[in-house]
Amino acid sequence: MISTLNRSNSSSTPLKEVISYSTSYDIQSFEMPPSPIDNHYTGKVKGSFFISALEAGLSSQQVNKLFNKLTGHFDFFSSVEEGGRFVVSTELGNKSSFTGFLYQNHRGDFIAILHKNGRLYNAKAEPLNPVFLTNPTFSKYPISSHFDPYRVHPVTKRTVPHNGTDYMLPVGSSVVSVGSGTIVAARYDKYAGNYITIRHTDNYLSRYLHLSKILVSVGDEVHAGQKIAKSGNTGRTTGAHLHFELLKNGRPIDFVEWSDKNRGSAFEAGLSPSERQDVVHTAKGLLNKLRN
Repeated sequence: MISTLNRSNSSSTPLKEVISYSTSYDIQSFEMPPSPIDNHYTGKVKGSFFISALEAGLSSQQVNKLFNKLTGHFDFFSSVEEGGRFVVSTELGNKSSFTGFLYQNHRGDFIAILHKNGRLYNAKAEPLNPVFLTNPTFSKYPISSHFDPYRVHPVTKRTVPHNGTDYMLPVGSSVVSVGSGTIVAARYDKYAGNYITIRHTDNYLSRYLHLSKILVSVGDEVHAGQKIAKSGNTGRTTGAHLHFELLKNGRPIDFVEWSDKNRGSAFEAGLSPSERQDVVHTAKGLLNKLRN
């Protein structure tokens, strides 16, 4: 069982592309010191990923650290296919420190860049595991109904999963986005009432139901803490409240439980323009390793 091996330690001074984030792209090049992310291990999957990674030059300790860091983001068993290619980067002089991972097959690319702040980002410098505000409101309101896969619906009296968290908000209370993202739905439904869906990253969505007034439109970019609606009592309800949902990879998850495990400020996950450029540059470097 042999994997393609291409391990490199670059020492030449690279050129860095700087992209100004505006309506147009302004790309400039200038010399910069060598990146500390300088060890690259590339390979092709034959059999298991673990064995293929060992044959690419990684130690079992490094592979286990990679598995642990990407738990919940990438499945090294079901997502890996025969012939898939990968790159793992580690810091120069610190091979036990994982800094980047790329897996590529016919379905596309999965990229995870570990920033010095300890968070993982994709190729667009978006957090893989974003940290959200702990409440979708300016003030803290009591919870009237928790996430519950076996809840008896108060209207139909049937056992139906309650895929979100209900907050006891008076009609007209401010509803805010729990994180930065793009509005992908803002409309009325006979059950959800007026509702909003926000895409935060490729794998995280949030939903806000039973609103009295929607203050955003599809395509709008919003930030954490931005007012997006007023709470209400629209759709099928038994009283005024906000039903909030968080979805990961299309599946609803318990927002309260998730928040307890991922405490922190929503703004900590954000990067400065220069840090974003560094993450994007690192991701490009991983892709270039597979092209070589």
